Amino acid sequence: MTVAERPFKELMAGFDQFGGNSEAAPIIAAYQMGVKERGEAFMRRRFKQSVVRLLHNIFRTGLFENPYLDAVNSKKLVGNSEFMNEGYRAQLQSVVMLKNKNGTLPLTQAKSVYVPKRYTQAGKNYLGFNTPETIMDIVSGKAEPSALLPLQMPADMLIVEKQFKDLPQDMNCYVDSEGHKYDFGYGLNWKDL
Repeated sequence: MTVAERPFKELMAGFDQFGGNSEAAPIIAAYQMGVKERGEAFMRRRFKQSVVRLLHNIFRTGLFENPYLDAVNSKKLVGNSEFMNEGYRAQLQSVVMLKNKNGTLPLTQAKSVYVPKRYTQAGKNYLGFNTPETIMDIVSGKAEPSALLPLQMPADMLIVEKQFKDLPQDMNCYVDSEGHKYDFGYGLNWKDL
């Protein structure tokens, strides 16, 4: 299949949106293929159908009909301690540990560590709400990493360039010095499982 044939087939199958595509040329070529095969009126209806389906979800939120916030309701939601705690738990559960050479982590209380300049320590955010030290809670062992990679990490750039964007899990993954393959669903906990 050519570069233009793929989006044409996808459009005919009902696709509305193309992820990972930053070039208009293949979509325009697919449109022109459709005009030749099915006519201009059909392709215009097909594209309008996609636009309606995509915009429907955006308009459904009500942002365009009523763009003004209810200040009283916003104060109840923004910074709500229950939501902040749930967000913190989600952060902890999203940490993927890829490597733990020689069982370095979790750290004991007596160790010193280098903290990069870009690290943001616990304190208050720009809205004045308390922010926890998620990474330090993992590193210190207060919490255990449990997340898994939601993607494959390629072994090199050549693999990225050869990968089919429309075919999942089709690449050779990076393998670290410990023999861990950074594939979809990989991640360690304190027991290296």
